[in-house]
Amino acid sequence: MSQVEITVRMLDEEGKPISSTKTLIKRFKAIEINDLQTKEGFNQLEQEIVAIGSDFLPKMLKWRTEELDAELARARKHTNENCHVTFDGKKN
Repeated sequence: MSQVEITVRMLDEEGKPISSTKTLIKRFKAIEINDLQTKEGFNQLEQEIVAIGSDFLPKMLKWRTEELDAELARARKHTNENCHVTFDGKKN
């Protein structure tokens, strides 16, 4: 069984992965040539891609939002030593 993998990661200006960020990976079974029905092959492939996209895009949005949240948290500066962050903005 062959698979297709989508990998999403943050890169720096030179195209190197940024180590402080997570990688989002989505793997799924690829339609095999024997699975294609005559005359319906393209429609099957299109339906598979639409289904995968509908599942993957919300996950990618969540991933990117969490990465931005983490970046903002790392960039936060405290004005004095009595300042303590107790809530990161995420719902529990």
